[in-house]
Amino acid sequence: MDQHVRDVQFMRTARCVASRSKCSSRHVGAVLVKDGSIVSEGYNGAPRGSSLCQDPELPCRRRMMGFASGEGLENCPAVHAEMNCLIQAHQASPASASHPLLAGKVGSARGYLLWGLR
Repeated sequence: MDQHVRDVQFMRTARCVASRSKCSSRHVGAVLVKDGSIVSEGYNGAPRGSSLCQDPELPCRRRMMGFASGEGLENCPAVHAEMNCLIQAHQASPASASHPLLAGKVGSARGYLLWGLR
């Protein structure tokens, strides 16, 4: 399969993963890929077990405090999609965290970006 076609496929997967985010402010998804196969997926949101940010219909508590986009992040319980990907990959296989991975990221307002983690 052509590398460009695979990259597009992984970006589509990241968009699908982003749709699972419960964050009312932004939906971001990430996919970790090794040797042409998806190793892990992640989306932005509160950590597992947290009762915060579980209802996308409720307004963002950071926004309710009057903070603009990108401000007051210390009041946000969300974990980045990329971090969730790394956490999931490490939990599934602790050895995989040390191998080079290709990551794809998409956000509702940011388009998408591919980069390599070394």
